[in-house]
Amino acid sequence: MNVFILTTGRSGSLTFAEACRHISNYTSSHESRVGLVGDERLAYPDQHIEADPRLAWFIGRLETAFGDDAYYVHLLRDEEATAASWVKRWNKPGMR
Repeated sequence: MNVFILTTGRSGSLTFAEACRHISNYTSSHESRVGLVGDERLAYPDQHIEADPRLAWFIGRLETAFGDDAYYVHLLRDEEATAASWVKRWNKPGMR
């Protein structure tokens, strides 16, 4: 059974993943396979919790790969606070 954390980003996904590291029967990561493509992109080990805002774009592929062996958590944050957090990052290299 795997758990996938879906979010817009800037919503606490890193904190959530770090907190999940205390769960002894699961591994937990944040954006651990972001640089991979094809089948490797979603090749998560069993009993793994993955937080990655980009996973929202892969919901169909996640369903195909994991079916009923996955749970999905949708992290929400106040919309204005999320937008303000993104604005603060506007000049960072990944945002240009």
